Amino acid sequence: MPLFRYQELSKRKTNKTRYIDADDLAAAKMKLRALKIIAEKITPHDSFRKKFTLSTKHLLMVTKDLYYLLHSNLPLYESLLTLEDKYRNHKIYPMILDLTDSVKYGRRLSTILNDYEKAFSSIYVSMVRSAEKSGHLDKVFLELSVMIETGQKWQKKIRSTLTYPLFLLSFSFAILFGLFLFIIPSMAELFEDRTLHPLTSAVLTISNLMCSNLYALGGIILSVFLLIGVCIYSKKVGVFFKKYLYKIGVIKDLTTKIAIERFTTSLYNLLESTVPILEALELAKGSLNHPYLEEDVDNILKRVRKGEKFSQAIGVSRYFPKIVSKMISTGEHSGSITPILKHISALFHEEVKTALEKFTALLQPILLLLIGIIVGVVLLAVLIPLTDVSSLL
Repeated sequence: MPLFRYQELSKRKTNKTRYIDADDLAAAKMKLRALKIIAEKITPHDSFRKKFTLSTKHLLMVTKDLYYLLHSNLPLYESLLTLEDKYRNHKIYPMILDLTDSVKYGRRLSTILNDYEKAFSSIYVSMVRSAEKSGHLDKVFLELSVMIETGQKWQKKIRSTLTYPLFLLSFSFAILFGLFLFIIPSMAELFEDRTLHPLTSAVLTISNLMCSNLYALGGIILSVFLLIGVCIYSKKVGVFFKKYLYKIGVIKDLTTKIAIERFTTSLYNLLESTVPILEALELAKGSLNHPYLEEDVDNILKRVRKGEKFSQAIGVSRYFPKIVSKMISTGEHSGSITPILKHISALFHEEVKTALEKFTALLQPILLLLIGIIVGVVLLAVLIPLTDVSSLL
């Protein structure tokens, strides 16, 4: 049933955007009239599924709610009706209303979720699809909520790890710009008609260049921020820069471990939901976000399609450690690799924690030392001629 968007006129004479489902525009108007709602600008809410986005926070909320409701033996339609009532004044209400209405008319939940390209990942949809076949929707929503929550915790951990170093870096740049643009130019008269030390001369030259090309300097800074933004939001540009960034020793080790932890967690959840191994590998590849490991998984997929064992295919990988192939080989001999994948995920979870702690422990003193050297050199360049002036007095 189509969804319609309308402006509800409240008692305070303010318009609020609301949503209603109906067969057509005339039916939507009749439904609003029956509900005694004064509405205007009633328009079809077409193709909103493809544009609809869902934050990680809201995705986790909906997934957890569905688990608790289904685990209480409430049917799917009744569970969605409960969510519809709960999120009535929330921005995700149109999606809940659409899901409820579509399930009411016999559509599979996984088919509807698949239409929300920006809200639900392919892994999420595949796990729900497999659960619909096995009849364990509550279990899969629990697994999905754990997976989403774990990913959310990692994001927070990485952000908190990088916050202090980024603050230090920003603060040091602010000090340097202050020195070069304000402090050194105000002292320029002291250095006129004097034979300067090469270090002082270099610092004065940089300061003069920066002061005389402020617009160009501003353009360079803006371009750097734009480039960072493009790297974050453009997949193609991001992959290009990642290929060089991920070759740096410490970053390479950390990002590889994070990617493997995500991959094995996703693969475990997919196989646990009875998704076939080839489809599971293809879907789990989307969770990597690591260009080199994605190439490795493509090669693994080709080998597995040719009939090679998964452990043998992953054993020739350049980035997956040998311990992964050996543990998977053990799982293949015992007849199930899903418990082994869970152990691998837990192992790399601990390794990522350790690697993050080491990365933070190394990064902070290196940044402090670098900042100290740069600021120290600039101050020394200013002080050398000043000490010479004082001796002449």
